Formats: sequence, structure tokens, C-alpha cells
Amino acid sequence: MPADPETVFIVSLRGLVTRLAHLESQAVACSAKDSKLSECAQHLAAARESVIGALRLLNRQQYP
Repeated sequence: MPADPETVFIVSLRGLVTRLAHLESQAVACSAKDSKLSECAQHLAAARESVIGALRLLNRQQYP
């Protein structure tokens, strides 16, 4: 039985959070060589936090 679309969406968002965190850590690690990567890491962190916020909102709607 296939998963419902909402579950697939939530799992995809969780995967996105993981990937953004990985990219952020890589950017931070390389930022000593290139200051632009430090700015990039900040944008990735903000994007990750936005997705986490969306997941929290979805969770509150599912389980009030």
C-alpha cells in the first residue's frame, strides 16, 4: 500500500533538513578559504530553520 501524499511530503521535508545541515557544515568547513561560503552557510542555516518551522507547523496541525 503506497504512503499517503502528506506522509511522503513530511518525509521529504525531513530529508531536506538533513541535506541542508550537511551542506551548511561543508560550507562552514570551507569558509576559512572563501568568505563567500560563510555567507552561504548562513543562508543554508536560515533555509534549514525555515523547513524545521514548517515541519513543526504541520505537526501541530496533525496533532493539536
